[in-house]
Amino acid sequence: MKYLTLIFASFFIISCNKADDDIEKIECIQIVYNTTFSMTLDDEVCFPDGSGFIVKTITDEFCPCLAACVWEGELRVMVETIDTNGEKELFQFGSSSYDFEPKIMPHAKIKAFSFTYNETGSLPDCENNYDVDKVKLTLKIIEE
Repeated sequence: MKYLTLIFASFFIISCNKADDDIEKIECIQIVYNTTFSMTLDDEVCFPDGSGFIVKTITDEFCPCLAACVWEGELRVMVETIDTNGEKELFQFGSSSYDFEPKIMPHAKIKAFSFTYNETGSLPDCENNYDVDKVKLTLKIIEE
């Protein structure tokens, strides 16, 4: 019985260590202000001052297929910002934002934003459903 307990304890310790190895570690993309960079869903961006953000959602809010729309719609992006003090906040912007240069953080604003969808850069069409993994965001953030 003593050996059986020892064997189970060993398996338990090994399985706990294996679980830690399987956890995907998100690496931060180091970016400098005033440079253009690209990112995708779940990417984390870090600036030299310790602030940054993580792309949480990318949503297709374009006009539905075969519908007559007054407005073409937009691609919406939600990020979780992290300021220099470690404070976190959700921030949302889109491809046709009403604010030309929205403040993503208290000390920084989005100077330019564009996106491409799949390798051709086109939008999803009626035959192909939207796939968030095909969206590539390109941003330029300037420090104020």
